[in-house]
Amino acid sequence: MRCLIVITAISLMFSACSREVVFEGKYLGWKCPKTCVHPGITRSDACVETKKFGCIYLKGTGNLDPILDSGKRFIFRGILKRKNNVPYVEVLEVRKLE
Repeated sequence: MRCLIVITAISLMFSACSREVVFEGKYLGWKCPKTCVHPGITRSDACVETKKFGCIYLKGTGNLDPILDSGKRFIFRGILKRKNNVPYVEVLEVRKLE
């Protein structure tokens, strides 16, 4: 059975690791702010900013272009993971917010 969680706070993120998550956010591409903690997975990871918990890194782009799609809003579905005690989302699907 799949567990679908809507992220509402960063504390939930830590308790929900290795679970499927769905959330809305502004895709920042490679323009991640310095306050966005990098989990150290690869050097080309992109990030997304949400109103609920700030910035989080994405592993995989879901076919988004890190330059052309930067600044646009999307709905992300992925697996919430953690490396070096830093949460990130392994992207499974991205849908344009309408």
